[in-house]
Amino acid sequence: MIWHPLTLCLWLLDLSTWMVYLSAAGRILAGLPGWQPGVSDRRQLWREFRLELAGLQGRWILALQSFALLVFITVIAIVWPIYVPGAMCGKGVLQAMGSPGYQAVFLRIAAVGCIWGWHAVSTMDADDPQGRLTALCARLLLLVGPLLFAADLTVGRGLVAIRPDHPVSCCSAIYDQTAVFGELSPVIAGLTPGVWMVGCVCGWIVVCCWGFYQWRRPRLLTPAVCLLMSGLSFCWMVTAVLALKFGFTSYIYEILSHPCLWCLFLVDHHMLGFLLFGLLGWAAFATLSSAISVILAVRYGHLGDIAGRRVKRAGCHLFLASLMFMVIAAGPALLWRMRFGGWL
Repeated sequence: MIWHPLTLCLWLLDLSTWMVYLSAAGRILAGLPGWQPGVSDRRQLWREFRLELAGLQGRWILALQSFALLVFITVIAIVWPIYVPGAMCGKGVLQAMGSPGYQAVFLRIAAVGCIWGWHAVSTMDADDPQGRLTALCARLLLLVGPLLFAADLTVGRGLVAIRPDHPVSCCSAIYDQTAVFGELSPVIAGLTPGVWMVGCVCGWIVVCCWGFYQWRRPRLLTPAVCLLMSGLSFCWMVTAVLALKFGFTSYIYEILSHPCLWCLFLVDHHMLGFLLFGLLGWAAFATLSSAISVILAVRYGHLGDIAGRRVKRAGCHLFLASLMFMVIAAGPALLWRMRFGGWL
C-alpha cells in the first residue's frame, strides 16, 4: 500500500505543501511584527512585499491540499481496500486503521476548510487598497500548519495500526455502528428513510431560496440573519448526509438498505460519492465565504461594497451547488418511482 503510485502522490503533495508552508511562515514571521497599514516607509514596503509573497504561496497551499484531500479519499475508498483483508470499501480501511483513520479524515477536511476560510479573507484583502486585512490573513495562514501536522501524524498512526493478519468486516461494522447510533439517539435513528428524504428536500428548498436571494439581491443583511441562515445551511448539509446514508443510497445501490456512504466512491456506483460530497463541500465553502464577508463588512465599514460582491458570488455558488446535489441525489429515487410505480 505504501508504494502504490497514488499513495506516493499523496506523500509528495504533503511534502510539497510543507515546503511551501514553511517558506510562507518564515516570510509571515518576518513581516508581521511592526505591520502598520497606511505607512509607506522602506521597512513597511519590505513587510508588504514579504506578506504578499506569503499570500501567493498560500494559494499554492490551497491548491495542493485540495488535491491532496481528493487523493486521500481516493486511496481510502478505492486503493487501500485491496491491501486490507476483508475490506470492500473505505469503511473497511477505516476499521483497520482504528480511531486515527477517522481523525485523519476529519483533520484533513478541517485543514482544507481553514485554508478556504483564509482564501475568503484574502480575496477581500486583495480588493482593499488600504490592506487592513493583511495581518488577519497572515495569522489565518499560520493556523493551517498545526492542522496539517496533526493530519499527517494521524495518517501515519493509522497506517501503522493496519495489520495484514487481522481481517476486517465492512458490513458488520456498518450495522454495528448503526445499532450503536440507535442506542445513543433512538429518536433520530428511529426516523424512516422517507422522513430523512423529505426533510432533506424541505431543507434544500430553504437553502436554495437563500442562495438565490443572495445572488439576485446582493445587499448585506444584519449579521444575525446571515449567521442564522448560515447555521441553517450547515444543518441542511448534515441532514443531506444522513438522508444519503439512510434513504437515497438505497435507490443508487438498488437494494433495500445498505447505510454505507463509502460504497458511493466505488467504480461500481460510478464514483458518485466524489460528485455528491464535492457539491456539499462547494456549498459549505460558499456558506463560509458569505458569513465571513458579512462579519468583515460589519467590522470594517469601508469593505461594504467588496463584501456585497463576495456575497453575490457566494449566493450563486450555494444555489448551484445545492441544486445540482439534489438533482443527483434524488434523481435515482425519482427514476425508480417512474419505472416501478412505488418506493423502496
